[in-house]
Parts: sequence; structure tokens; C-alpha cells
Amino acid sequence: MSSEPTEIEVPDTEPPEVSSEEPDEEDFAWMEELKAHKQLHGVELVDLVKALADGQLPEALHDIVKVKLKNGDQEWESPLSKARREAMLHQDYTKKLQSFSKERDEFNSDKNEFIEMLQTWKGNPEALLAGLERLEFPVLEAAKMLAKKHRELDAMTPRERQLFEENEKLKRDQAKARWDGDRRSKEESSQKVKQEANQRDDFVSSTAKALFDKAGIPLEEQKARRGKKG
Repeated sequence: MSSEPTEIEVPDTEPPEVSSEEPDEEDFAWMEELKAHKQLHGVELVDLVKALADGQLPEALHDIVKVKLKNGDQEWESPLSKARREAMLHQDYTKKLQSFSKERDEFNSDKNEFIEMLQTWKGNPEALLAGLERLEFPVLEAAKMLAKKHRELDAMTPRERQLFEENEKLKRDQAKARWDGDRRSKEESSQKVKQEANQRDDFVSSTAKALFDKAGIPLEEQKARRGKKG
């Protein structure tokens, strides 16, 4: 039995066509307009682009670039450097204010605790002694003085004791009056200094305004000039 060879059909395959077209060159026409701006305010354009790519702004532009600020209905523009200084001052002020608030709260807490302690001492001699010793008051010396005072009182006649107690009360009243007088004097002196300072400020402001008006320079403009110099 003879067998004939099996014919295998091979599909026609053609090699892929190789394009003879060259790839499009990148269009740099957009850079033509930038040639006139190779530098911006003394900063090389390439350095500016690199800085912006890193999320930074060259230091040389901080006094030139302005940002819009808003506080309620008030809006204004300020150089970035000034805005940064003001932000740092605000942060420092906030930090100090928080520190002050903490100290004030601690003081009020200590004051309230001390007042409560005093109220407890009034009706509890044992708590009074323990508290004074805890605060390192000279309790023993005070006790000796008190004992001596009572020995002297016991040796007095009723009339002598009455005069002694009246004299002691007079001394306490005089000491309190001196303390109240010193406090009022300090308050009045402080108030007087404030009034004199306000009067001088009003005089200088009114005099300066008259001089600036005479020169044709508004006072607000003069203040702005001083602010820029500062």
C-alpha cells in the first residue's frame, strides 16, 4: 500500500513594512517668546523653573512678588517677604499668648486653691498648722511670740488688757490704711502718667497734621512712608 505525501499549505506571510518616514521633531516654537525673558528680576529663567518645580521661590523674588491678603472685608497686597515676616510675628505672638494664657490659668488655679485653703484654715487649727508648715512659714517662732503675748496678757489687769487690745487694733487699722493708701497712690500715679502720655500724643498728632497739611502731604501718606522705611 503506497502513501502519498500530505501537502501542507503555508500561509503567505509578508514582512512588516518599514516606514521610511522620520519621527516628528518636538516643536520648540513656544520657547521663542521666552528668549526675551532669560532673566526675571536678576534670576535666570532656568533657575526659576527649577525652583518652581521643587515648590520653591528664589529668595531674590521675595521682595518683588506680591500676594493678596484679606482680613474680613479688608483686602490688600503685600510683598511675600513682608507677609512672611508678619506671619512669623503672628506665630510668635500666638505662641507667647498661649504661654501667657497657660501661666494665667495656673495662677488662677493656685489662687483659688489658696483661697479655699484659707477658708478651711479659719475653722480648723490643725489644718492651719499643717498648711503653714507645708508652706515653710516660721510657725515655731510665731508660736513662741504668741505664747509670750498671752503670758503678758494674763499678767495684766482687765483695764490694762483692754487698752492693750485697743492699741493693737489701732496698729492693725493704721497698717491697713497705709496699705490702702499706697495702692490708691500707685493707681492714681499710673492713671496720671497715662493721661499725660495721651495728651502729648494728641498734641504731637494735631501739630504734625497741621504741618503736613500745610506742606500738602496727607498725614496718612506720611505714615505709609515711615512704614516703608521701617
